[in-house]
Amino acid sequence: MNIRNNIKKVALVSLLTAATALTPTLSVTAFAAGKTLVYNNGTEPRSLDPAKVNGMWELNIMASVFMGLMAETPSAETIPGVATSYDVSDDGLTYTFHLRDSKWSDGVPVTANDFEFGIKRLMDPNTASPNSWLLYLIENGSDVVSGKKAPSELGVTAIDDKTLQFKLNIPAPYFTSMLVHMSTFAAPKHVVEKHGDDWTKLENMVFNGAYTIEKWIPNDHIMLKKNPHFWDADNVKIENVKMLVIKDSATAFKAFRAGELDISSFPTDQISKVKTDYPDAFHSYATLATSYYSFNLRLDKFKDVNVRQALSMAIDRKVYTEKVRKSGIPAYGFVPTGIANYPSPALVSWKDKSMDERRATAKKLLADAGYTADKPLELEIKYRSGDLGKRYTVAIAAMWKAIGVKVTMLNKDSNVVYEDYKKGDFEVASGGWSGDYNDAENFLTLLSKGAGRNNYSAYSNPDYEAAMLAASKETDLVKRAVHLRKAEALIARDQPVAALNYGQFLRVVNPKLKGYVDNPMTQHRFRHMYFAD
Repeated sequence: MNIRNNIKKVALVSLLTAATALTPTLSVTAFAAGKTLVYNNGTEPRSLDPAKVNGMWELNIMASVFMGLMAETPSAETIPGVATSYDVSDDGLTYTFHLRDSKWSDGVPVTANDFEFGIKRLMDPNTASPNSWLLYLIENGSDVVSGKKAPSELGVTAIDDKTLQFKLNIPAPYFTSMLVHMSTFAAPKHVVEKHGDDWTKLENMVFNGAYTIEKWIPNDHIMLKKNPHFWDADNVKIENVKMLVIKDSATAFKAFRAGELDISSFPTDQISKVKTDYPDAFHSYATLATSYYSFNLRLDKFKDVNVRQALSMAIDRKVYTEKVRKSGIPAYGFVPTGIANYPSPALVSWKDKSMDERRATAKKLLADAGYTADKPLELEIKYRSGDLGKRYTVAIAAMWKAIGVKVTMLNKDSNVVYEDYKKGDFEVASGGWSGDYNDAENFLTLLSKGAGRNNYSAYSNPDYEAAMLAASKETDLVKRAVHLRKAEALIARDQPVAALNYGQFLRVVNPKLKGYVDNPMTQHRFRHMYFAD
């Protein structure tokens, strides 16, 4: 819909919607029963401050204990959250949100001032938020983050306690879907101003979401408790959620089979067995996610596009997907399939060549760049610790050794390795991106200068920036997609990153747990779930 000719008024939609039921035939009787849900979150959060974290494992926590202006249905459709409705100006640059009566967990009302305070705090360069780049579309956003303008000049204003207004630099059709992300959450102004950075100590924290954090035992678990002050508390059925930190998928699956977990990952090499043995617990669906390798363009060895193309084309994505990961879809473009308003992705030119042809071409490209059997290309792959990370990396290393590349591997904890990537402390970085919102821009922005430290490769191309800028100014969705596709075509040509695999989300879920609905955004909020009798 062309928003230039429309003023939207979105009515309140209930957060509680019906979910697809699963028939409980799993032959395990020890599942957690009653009002407590046990979930494996996989990784320890770096912080409890929504402005200072950006991992999916951290969003799982943040979206449970905080709620933004907008929220999600069980199937990840965007609906009003703390807001009841919003208006959009004819030019698509002004959004005005109207807030409901809601409270922090200490009983203090949540106001538009808390949202203004939270967003300006996130964009303040002193906060050093990893998510600030997502909000550059707000008026003066990039200038505030860079220190050229004060946070007070950011285009977000509390008109009164119940009315919040955003001024945008560009007409962004995806803006409301961004408002479910933790980067846009309110911050309790009365608590942050009183305690400063200590506001995230549990004895000081307050929450406006469905749950509060009752306990945090580092590297073991976080215990959530239903928030009686949550505006929709009557529809929250799960009283407690225990979020465990189990990094190894085999260990997690063992705990699930023992009835110690209600939602868990499992080793992908067991997918057939899990599907056969636990059909009523098995969940598998495509997601808006891309796994990829970033090449550090700061280093001389990766400044030659021939080297990057050689490494990318030597990866057998079909084998990697079907034999190694055993899930997902081979990726020959950066934007995942299924993205809204983006019908034709731009793929690498050598997609349909045989692997023999690709390996031969890769060897020639390396030779042209000066790398031969006597002087091989040497590189290090840095990856996240864990059983799957090691297996994936070993497979890619073997594919590169087949074209004469000498590969070493280094693993680090997830929180540490991503900091290394952002500092440029790597040669080849193994990572991935799950969409914050359903739009190609969310993926392509990662390779722009505006992404800051999230542009791990330090890719810089004026033509790319021009295409992204043109897309940002276009309100016609078809024309906008043309500009975005032009940008993706430049990634396919320049290969600052080698896309490997589009996501497939695999989980086992207690069949007695209802309200868990498969969706491409992998958003599964505990407030929608309940146990069947």
